[in-house]
Amino acid sequence: MAERPVAKTVLILNVAALPLYMVKTLSTKGLQSQVLAVKDFGRDRKSPDKLFLKGYCSMPFSKISTSSVAFAAFFTMSAVLLPGSAFAAEEPAKDAIIAVVDGEELRQSDLEMMMRELPPAVRMMPMDRLYDQLVRRLVDRRLMAKAATDLKLDQSEKLQRYVSFLKEGALQEAMVRDLIEKQVTEESLKKQYEKLVAGMPAQEEAHARHILVEKEEEAKDLIQKLEKGADFIELAKEHSTGPSGENGGDLGYFTADQMVPEFSEATFALEKGAISKAPVKTQFGWHIIKLEDKRKAEKPSYEQMAVELESDAASKAITEMARDLREKSEIKLFDLEGKEMPFYPKEEAGTPPETKK
Repeated sequence: MAERPVAKTVLILNVAALPLYMVKTLSTKGLQSQVLAVKDFGRDRKSPDKLFLKGYCSMPFSKISTSSVAFAAFFTMSAVLLPGSAFAAEEPAKDAIIAVVDGEELRQSDLEMMMRELPPAVRMMPMDRLYDQLVRRLVDRRLMAKAATDLKLDQSEKLQRYVSFLKEGALQEAMVRDLIEKQVTEESLKKQYEKLVAGMPAQEEAHARHILVEKEEEAKDLIQKLEKGADFIELAKEHSTGPSGENGGDLGYFTADQMVPEFSEATFALEKGAISKAPVKTQFGWHIIKLEDKRKAEKPSYEQMAVELESDAASKAITEMARDLREKSEIKLFDLEGKEMPFYPKEEAGTPPETKK
């Protein structure tokens, strides 16, 4: 039986479905008690970045508004914070010439822009393995573009609208990049950090081991063996059905809200070194718990939160900029039947979801 579900019920978001700043914004808002990394069955409070590397963000349902996710996802702006866009990285210090086509130079920066159009898995490959093929593709791209221009295909209304759309997106990215460079400063991030840390309640952490089995009778038999002097670690390795069994049932440190209530209540009620006298039932099976230690949870350092703080500040700045621009403009939206509709759903009209308390 997998142990990970012992963590409190969470909403799992696929990072690929959301811009990175949105995922990190969600993690920042839940950091003080709820961001879980998948280390054993769902915790690494101090290193939420490990979670993003695995491709998931975990938060309690109560912390996430469907409308806020949709709203922020609408303003993806992924070029600013994700690889894969024209503005995601600085120009190389030396923009070397890599080809000359009919007297026109192709440079390293052109190659890098093409590479950003490739699937993420391909972009991870070393440049020396891709270089020859990409240069040839870039040359073919330039030749075909020139041939299309000679045929006056660039004058078609459809293509011009598409080019205009692409230019609009590039300008949007440039605008957002400029906004973030001006507003998301080290000073502002440190002020936000101090504010967040000051508002974090003091929490207690427990370091516990457990043995998870499917049947109550089996758990009772193991408790009897422990009372007669059996080694907890060895019994966990032999009998526990979850992945932590091979580590003697070690769950590391966790706060009460990172586990289902039944498990947390039993754990935090124990004295240091004590073992639960009766099996603890959760929806995942029967647990025998040993409390190794208790301590006050350390608040995360600025360095640990810096990336999340920056992403949160960027998300807020983008949202406010978009709202201000809309307020200065005359906008009409129409549904699929051609009827005029509000920018926001009726119950939220005029109020961006992120600003609702």
